[in-house]
Amino acid sequence: MTIRDFLPLVYHAFGGEITGNTLLQKRMYFLGLQCKERFGYTPNYYGPFSTSVADANTQLYLLGFLSRTTIHGSEPLHRLTNAGLRLVDTIIKEYPEEWKQIREAVHSLRDLTCATLVIASKAHSSIPGVKDQGAAREACRKARHIWQASDDETEHAVTLLCSENI
Repeated sequence: MTIRDFLPLVYHAFGGEITGNTLLQKRMYFLGLQCKERFGYTPNYYGPFSTSVADANTQLYLLGFLSRTTIHGSEPLHRLTNAGLRLVDTIIKEYPEEWKQIREAVHSLRDLTCATLVIASKAHSSIPGVKDQGAAREACRKARHIWQASDDETEHAVTLLCSENI
C-alpha cells in the first residue's frame, strides 16, 4: 500500500475531511505508527513532519480527489470530492484488511485535539517508545511550550503515548 492509497482511507475514516495541515500531519504520524507504516517523518518544530504526506496530499488535490477550502486565513479544510470517494471505494476493495486496521486505529485519535497531537508527537519524537507515564508526562510538559495546550490536552497526550498501539 502506498501513501496515496493510505491517505484517502484516512480522510474517509475521519468522515471525509480534515481541517488543517498540522492536524493532518499529526494524525498521519500516529496512524502510521499504529499501522506499522513509515512516511518519512523528520524532526520539526511542531513535531515530526513528512514531506511525503504533504506531497501526497497535494497530488490528491491536483488530481481532483480532494477539495481545499480556506476561510479568512484559517487552516485549510481538506475534503474528499465525489471522485475521491470513488477512489476510496476502489482502494477499500484492494486493501480490505488495511482499511479495517485504519478504521480501528482512528478510534484512538478521533477526539484528540491538534494541540494534544502536536505535544504527543513532539514528545514521542524526542523519546520514542516511552511507556513510563512519568517520563511521558515530563516529555509532554517540555513539548507543551510550542502550542497553547490545556492540562487536559497534555494528559491526553500522555495517555496516547503510553497506549499499547504506539
